[in-house]
Amino acid sequence: MHKKTLVVITIALGLFQIANARHKDNSDPEAKQIRAVLDEQVVAWNRGDLEAFMKGYWKSADLTFFSGGTMVSGWQETLDRYNKRYKSAGNEMGKLDFTDLKIEVLGPKAAFVRGRFHLKMSNGDQQGIFTLTFRKFAEGWRIIHDHTSTTDRLSIRNRRNLRPHRHLLFSLPPRRDHRDARRHPALPDRHR
Repeated sequence: MHKKTLVVITIALGLFQIANARHKDNSDPEAKQIRAVLDEQVVAWNRGDLEAFMKGYWKSADLTFFSGGTMVSGWQETLDRYNKRYKSAGNEMGKLDFTDLKIEVLGPKAAFVRGRFHLKMSNGDQQGIFTLTFRKFAEGWRIIHDHTSTTDRLSIRNRRNLRPHRHLLFSLPPRRDHRDARRHPALPDRHR
């Protein structure tokens, strides 16, 4: 009986420490500033103001934005991509929302953010995940790298209905690893 009490107390203390660590993360002034940048971006997006939305990004030719297999370099180029994708004829911006944000301050001038986005649009919602790298400048925290992956709408709706086809399970080529590189010169250099 004494062991059970000790186990319960140990578990309770562990849960308290986890809750306390989460509270510290949420109360970090740097994390709050980063969250404010993201909140300002959502407000700007939802009023259709891409210029204000882009204030959260580093205004530099060295800004990088990766999405959908494309790599864009530069603040102006990123703004142009957003304009083409969401402001050109036949397109709409929709209503943006960020969820599941995890802000990790890596040091006094660097932070890493992961989260999900949801874009409510009249022709169907878009959603996905993102990873942001922030750097602190004199004017405040700015995104220096954005890697966003949009989830395919069809797969979201039908994920539960999709089942692997039996013939595909048995027709996959054998898996190779780095030990096979000498016998398989077609493998990329990083595997040799």
